[in-house]
Amino acid sequence: MKRISVCIIFLILLSSCMTFKDQAIFDMSSNQILPEHIENVYCLNVFNGVMSGEQWFSKPPEIPTTKCLDVTAVNSNFDISNSSMLWSWDKKAANCGWMGIGFGWDGWAGKDLGSIVDKAAIQLKVKSKNGVLKSLPLAACLEDYGGNQVWIGFHSKVLPKNGISDDEWSYVTLPLSEFEWENAAHMDISNVKQFIVQFEASGDLYVNAIKIIPYTGGFKKRLEVPYDKFSISVDGKLNESVWQKSPESSFADYSVRGLADSKKLCVSIEMPKVDHFINSNNNDAIWNGDAIEIAFSSNPIINKRSFLSFTDRHFGINLQNFKVWDWTREIELNNIQVGIDNNDSTTTLELLIPFEDLEIDGFDASKKYNIEFAINKSSSDGLKREYQYRWNSSDMEGFNRNPSLWGDLIFINN
Repeated sequence: MKRISVCIIFLILLSSCMTFKDQAIFDMSSNQILPEHIENVYCLNVFNGVMSGEQWFSKPPEIPTTKCLDVTAVNSNFDISNSSMLWSWDKKAANCGWMGIGFGWDGWAGKDLGSIVDKAAIQLKVKSKNGVLKSLPLAACLEDYGGNQVWIGFHSKVLPKNGISDDEWSYVTLPLSEFEWENAAHMDISNVKQFIVQFEASGDLYVNAIKIIPYTGGFKKRLEVPYDKFSISVDGKLNESVWQKSPESSFADYSVRGLADSKKLCVSIEMPKVDHFINSNNNDAIWNGDAIEIAFSSNPIINKRSFLSFTDRHFGINLQNFKVWDWTREIELNNIQVGIDNNDSTTTLELLIPFEDLEIDGFDASKKYNIEFAINKSSSDGLKREYQYRWNSSDMEGFNRNPSLWGDLIFINN
């Protein structure tokens, strides 16, 4: 005990008679350039054209590999940018079973991609061996170190519009947000082991590079809505400064913007000038004339689905008398406010939608939701709906039954 007491007294005396000066770790500023990255993810190069121990491909032991899948290096000693691998496959050539190739990039270390799911895509730089490829019978997945996988198909939305030619490199782009996360409940996105491509049918493809690139969202339209407490006059004029902070999203001859806070959602829709609207229908039939329809989810956990949930809302506004019908609960709504403004060339509608009227709790501004807008246009005689213009699902009907056709609702801070 005596020895310990002396040490404590010594430390107290020492600290009382010494001063310390702040000193930078480095005497000179560093000119170091950070490597390419997205958010905090630096392992962006999945494949750089040169085959190594970071790749593998299936080799059925009972048959020669080249009858099913063959992966060969096509190296250029003078220009590494032209080095590549050639995928040649034919699943019908023999009893091939499953065929695939894997890329355990970054030395097979676990990769945390969680922060960039909505901000990045995996892009393949490819070229055909012969002619133009309009489709690819391939699918891809990310696999974690627990063996869990999340998949995406090589469908038309990920391929170049003009196909993949044999005379120049083109790109296949796989947005991370469009992988089927709803079917991968146990996938650990913070511990990704590898990127896998699965082969079907037959084909030949040169692959020069595979890289993670910045990519906002996915294939759906996105409505970015400022989330902050606001107050407006619902008159269709949009002259409050808060509207200037709301990005516009267009479809057909229409454009839509939004505002939100903890108690309400506000939507503006601009269109070519309409002198008068026609809709003699009531209640659940108001879709069959001049009307606006809005559908959205209020539960971000169950996005990406083709079935309706009790937490979804779908309502419409008769543009002749501004009566509102809620198809979800089959009731008329009385507290949604509608303002309209006409100038020489434009009609603007402004809607204020209280969450209390819809019997939902509102939005979590840190989450992503789904939303869809439709403008129903009456025939000139007012007897029926002649056209429906949809925001995200412009080329496919049925959004009223299928939330997978809705776009994305994203909240931004100002």
